Amino acid sequence: MNLAVLLHAHVRGRPCRVYMADMKLRVDAADAFFYPDLLVTCAPEDHASSRFKRQPTLLVEVLSDTTAAFDRGQKFAIYRQLPSLREYVLIEQDRMSVEYFRRDGRDRWVLQAYGPGDRVELSSLDFGTAIEALYEDVALPAPDESWRLPEESAD
Repeated sequence: MNLAVLLHAHVRGRPCRVYMADMKLRVDAADAFFYPDLLVTCAPEDHASSRFKRQPTLLVEVLSDTTAAFDRGQKFAIYRQLPSLREYVLIEQDRMSVEYFRRDGRDRWVLQAYGPGDRVELSSLDFGTAIEALYEDVALPAPDESWRLPEESAD
């Protein structure tokens, strides 16, 4: 919700619109519909349709244990078939981590990972914010440090 609020204020006065969770996305090439967590479209044709959108500029998914593999894999493969799509963002809900995929000029997808202290940049909308703003008022679990090696004793 934090990103939706920030983007809504940022695109005010522009031809772009921000939709959260309840707007369907139609992917004609896959003959499929999805409900992305956040969708931004700047296409005038999309403004005329209140039932679904077809030309997103930005799609955002909030990852959960049950959806992460699908969001990173098959869903992203389908989303990449959208010619209008410029950016795809995956936001972790259990730790401060954002994966940002941007379509480059050669139709390849470039990954940028963001973590604590970073500034998240969305070039298609000329938008940037501290990652901490995306997690404002979000209660994150304590970091799991079970992966750390036990400290050696100084015998």
